[in-house]
Amino acid sequence: EPPKPPVPKVEPVKAEKPKKKSQANEIFEIQAAVKKATEEARKEAELRKKASAQEDIEAQKEKAAEDARREAAARKKEAAMRAAESKQRRDEELARKKAEAEEAKRQREEQIAKQKEEREAAAAEAKRRREEQIA
Repeated sequence: EPPKPPVPKVEPVKAEKPKKKSQANEIFEIQAAVKKATEEARKEAELRKKASAQEDIEAQKEKAAEDARREAAARKKEAAMRAAESKQRRDEELARKKAEAEEAKRQREEQIAKQKEEREAAAAEAKRRREEQIA
């Protein structure tokens, strides 16, 4: 018969009696729990504050961007109005100069027609005098 392996000796496990916490230890644990909860609440409030501040910053950026877009649109509109006014002034000036040129041309033509009439009248008068002298 083969020899049996030795059986390890097992010591009986003693059931631990729940230790009564001293009152001072219990107060210390409560204080630690309160301190931990307070710290967690403080951290959470700080995170909310940071998130709120970030939202405020984002809102300010959005408002600034909107203001910038509005300002750019106003400047563009103003520039377009100035350009339109400038074009209108140029067109009016051009029309005025054209009218002045046409008036000057009409006056020159009248002057030329008047001079031609005068020359013809003078020539007719000279011809009449020559005919009178001949006759």
